[in-house]
Amino acid sequence: MSYSVKECYDWGVLGCGWLGQAFARQILSDGGTVWGSAKSEESLNAIAQLGAKAVAFDAHANQPIVFPPCRHLLVAWPPIVGPVAAARAIDLCQTEHTKWTVCISSTSVYPDQPDTYTEGRAERRISPHSGVCVLDIERATESPTACHLRAGGLIGPQRPLLRKPRRQTPQDKPLNVVHIDDVIGAIKHAVEHQMTGAFNLVSPIHRTREACADIAAQNSTETPPEFRKAEGARIISSQRLMETGFAFQHPDPAFFPNLTSET
Repeated sequence: MSYSVKECYDWGVLGCGWLGQAFARQILSDGGTVWGSAKSEESLNAIAQLGAKAVAFDAHANQPIVFPPCRHLLVAWPPIVGPVAAARAIDLCQTEHTKWTVCISSTSVYPDQPDTYTEGRAERRISPHSGVCVLDIERATESPTACHLRAGGLIGPQRPLLRKPRRQTPQDKPLNVVHIDDVIGAIKHAVEHQMTGAFNLVSPIHRTREACADIAAQNSTETPPEFRKAEGARIISSQRLMETGFAFQHPDPAFFPNLTSET
């Protein structure tokens, strides 16, 4: 199947899952056009129901495919896809019409040791969550027209901050999280400012899960003192991103929408 120039979409989304569908919904509400890829029938139906074009694609299947042309590309796959498949799929998507690519990366490029981590401190390590080296994926997909957003834990509808964690989580450690609204905003900001390289995307106010729970229990709208770095804290700094002019809608996890409810 081939596509004409008239069928060039504003955005393509490789890996149009929870984040990708939220982003597509925003682009559509802004009057833009978008296609999204997925491999399950359920996800493809969800993409189509949004009003986006659903593209069936399995990154590991080596299937012959022609993607619709797009002006901008969002890559929102889980790291388990791996560097080779990610680079191959991006090459398949990009045409002479593609101006910028934004890849969602992870703070798993930083050690688990207590410290404050800026972008230059990334190191090659295997993520304990995916078993994949995220930095290898970044290096395989870097280009002069690509940006990697190293997002913290994503919070939003169906993913409240204070939901029961899948594994035992310390309550007194600072959280490195970000609300999905800010992820969507950062993606658009990266394209508008033609950002290249890696940028941390974590809410700039760091609180413990325990502190967020206490604030939620008090049902207070007053802003308590900001969490201060304590001994044993692992902090991911978003200073570089903010220096580009990006402003967080939800800088404080204690006042995230969807803090305790999935509605």
